[in-house]
Amino acid sequence: MYRFLEASTPTEYDFTSHWVRFPERKYTDECEARAISVFDCLDEGRMSKGANRVMRKKTASIVTLRSGAGHISPPALRDSHRNLWLFKDYPILECCQAI
Repeated sequence: MYRFLEASTPTEYDFTSHWVRFPERKYTDECEARAISVFDCLDEGRMSKGANRVMRKKTASIVTLRSGAGHISPPALRDSHRNLWLFKDYPILECCQAI
């Protein structure tokens, strides 16, 4: 599983949802806003990154989830994007490495 980071070293901020980062926004889907985006396929994630100017400067990371991480949405039919809802005390930084 892959996640894009703000810098070359993963931080807790990299794994916070839009719901936390931008509390003043009005969300049409609060459940989705509380998730973070991950990708099954790095190449598809990079294609998405290339299409989104905000993501162009981000660093790819590999995330290896263990049991008890949280809930992940089923794979999408059109791409490898998935939503991940992490459990609050899950040690995500131990499972993430920039690549």
